[in-house]
Amino acid sequence: MLNGIVRSVVTLLIGIMLLVLRNGAVDLLIRIAGAAFVLPALISLVNLYVVRKETSTFTSTLIALVDIGSVAFGLWLLVSPWEFQNLFVKLVAVLLFVVAFNQMVVVVSSRGRAKIYWQMFIAPLLLLVVAAYMFFSTAEAIATVVFVLGLCAIVSGLSEIVLTIMLRKALKKEIDDAVEIVETTTVE
Repeated sequence: MLNGIVRSVVTLLIGIMLLVLRNGAVDLLIRIAGAAFVLPALISLVNLYVVRKETSTFTSTLIALVDIGSVAFGLWLLVSPWEFQNLFVKLVAVLLFVVAFNQMVVVVSSRGRAKIYWQMFIAPLLLLVVAAYMFFSTAEAIATVVFVLGLCAIVSGLSEIVLTIMLRKALKKEIDDAVEIVETTTVE
């Protein structure tokens, strides 16, 4: 349950960042992805150099090639993020499809534990619509896509917080009911 709250707070923060940095948000996210390629690869290369006597030559050569490729790709992302904007938007759209499907599954599977209102399906359906829009949009519509994605992230984060709180209350009620049943049967 705590994971749901943390995930939804992170989603809210990303949504706010996308709204505030609308024009430069995609470039910033692509550069962060570039740094995520460069830093671990550099650490791995340094580690490989330090422990090179303990590993075989073939293995260390393969690791070094992968690390050098990761550094090169990460630097490419850092230096020219505009070349990856369209691909990045498509990847985020696919990710949104997955998130929307996950939220639908959580809402449907929660129906046995808590009373689920039809309004809980609005956020996942909105995510599906935005994901389809993002996937089929052109590179010229990136500012609009980022704005809509930011709004979607905020709605999704709030929706997940509400759902997590509702499930937590329902689970607490189930536990309290079970404890009451155990207490009454042990007394008799």
